[in-house]
Amino acid sequence: MLDFRVVSSDRAIKIFLIDGDIVFLEGLRQVLKSQNDMTIIAQAENLQKAREQLSSLEALPNILILDIHLTDEETITPSMEFCQEIKQAYPNLPLFLLTTVTDGKILGSFRRLGIEGYARKRTAVEELTNALRQVARGELYWQQGIISESYSLQLSPPDSPQPVTPPRWLTRQRETGLSEIEKNLAQVEANLNKEDLSSFDWLFWQGLRRELRVAQWIVKQLLPVEVVVVNEEKTEQEEDKPPQSEITPPQLTAFPTSVSETLFQTTLGKIQLGLVNQTDYTLEIDLLNAEKKRELLYLVVQQFQELLQQLKFIQLPLENLSERRSRLLREVWQNCLSKWISNYVPETAIFEVAPSISDFILQEVPFVEETNLNKIPQVPALFAYLLYQQPLEIDQVSYRPESPEAQSRAEVLFHHLVLQIANGVMQVILNQFGEQETIKTTLYQEKYRSSRAIARFRNELSWQYRRFYYVEEPKAIFESRHDLLVLRGNRIQSISVYAPRQAELEELQGLRWSVTISLELRDAIAPRIRSVFSIVGQAAVYVLTQVIGRGIGLIGRGILQGIGKSVEDQRNQR
Repeated sequence: MLDFRVVSSDRAIKIFLIDGDIVFLEGLRQVLKSQNDMTIIAQAENLQKAREQLSSLEALPNILILDIHLTDEETITPSMEFCQEIKQAYPNLPLFLLTTVTDGKILGSFRRLGIEGYARKRTAVEELTNALRQVARGELYWQQGIISESYSLQLSPPDSPQPVTPPRWLTRQRETGLSEIEKNLAQVEANLNKEDLSSFDWLFWQGLRRELRVAQWIVKQLLPVEVVVVNEEKTEQEEDKPPQSEITPPQLTAFPTSVSETLFQTTLGKIQLGLVNQTDYTLEIDLLNAEKKRELLYLVVQQFQELLQQLKFIQLPLENLSERRSRLLREVWQNCLSKWISNYVPETAIFEVAPSISDFILQEVPFVEETNLNKIPQVPALFAYLLYQQPLEIDQVSYRPESPEAQSRAEVLFHHLVLQIANGVMQVILNQFGEQETIKTTLYQEKYRSSRAIARFRNELSWQYRRFYYVEEPKAIFESRHDLLVLRGNRIQSISVYAPRQAELEELQGLRWSVTISLELRDAIAPRIRSVFSIVGQAAVYVLTQVIGRGIGLIGRGILQGIGKSVEDQRNQR
């Protein structure tokens, strides 16, 4: 697991408790409150109260603990539906099952929902609190010794592997090491969030954060953690269902030995956090629910990694990268779209627009290249860096590949590439199959499933395309910069980087060219206009204060003197 949420050791873990047993709930509350690094921010006796309280909280908890059986009924359907709702609405909120249930089949169903933790009631306090800390950090914890009740009297095959509990001192060493790393990470994150941070300082702290995350990864890989494999049985419906190819993140089990492996690992870790769009504009992937968004981005990283391995195998010459730029991007996008369509688009829908998936993809290539792929900057430089460890040029300065500056720039370029290819995949899905019911229920967020919401989303994207094409892109070309999408933690943000674009500027025509002329005219006239207004303003102030103001003052003084003299004359007459 990579790049999880940071829970600093000097910051209390905020916990939400849900349990139908009021006595147990109060006892658990007292036990957890006694821990120095834990605090209870809310508790509920049923799911409805939990929903209401969760929506009214100012800040989300770090972990939500619940019992599967909240009522006397045997069914666990309400709890499962509740967990599904939480995972869709709050993908970054870890769930921890604290229950008496030990049936592997039931627990397997919950684990497939993405539940991060499980422990039985009557678990020792020390073990439970350590498990909660582990899950709050973003790791998984499933308690050992889960036995399916229906098979509790059967002996396991002699050759089947048995889970082995690691020594307690070793797990404690793991906890201590991770705690120190996370404390340092929290300090680094605080420095990175400073608004007045210079570019050099930002690159320095980025490099330090990367080193700490590598150390965190090493500790997680080398020191053991208590986990368990849940025995699961397939239902008859699952056995009859044809197998569907699952899209999983690339398995990077070895320690990163190259800049490309390090880049893939850090990117996958950020994707796994569940990304939130914090830019000022709409992205095509915003349509997806959290699980499918992660799945699509995993697929893009996976296809890019496979392409990189192919290029290493065929030893593509460095000088050929520029001429193959479009072909390389198109290959990644085509492979991603083909797999995505195969998994989620019905064949009947494909046959309505093209004889086959390949023919359909070829029809969409020109549009996606024009609006998306051709606008991804510095692709040859990124491939040269990852394939041949070539230096990356930053602000007209060339940095060696292993330097923090080059690694940070490569990370930004790769993030933008992954997000844009994913947007290109969803661009086709939305345009051609956006109203398919199976697509809407499987891929979309719930708020985007109605026809009105989809139409509104399409209209927003359409207006955004026009604004980018006619205004934002010419402005960026004229200002010699690229606007890139980058992952900062679990946030998608937009940044600008300098890049000479003189050739593109000379090719602008029509309205796009007029935008640059208007910008140049504004830059030329604005200082003069400001000067004129400044002079006029000063003159107006002088006239108002020195001329009109003094005149009004003299008139007022004369009136007052006249009134005073008339009053004095009347008094003398008396």
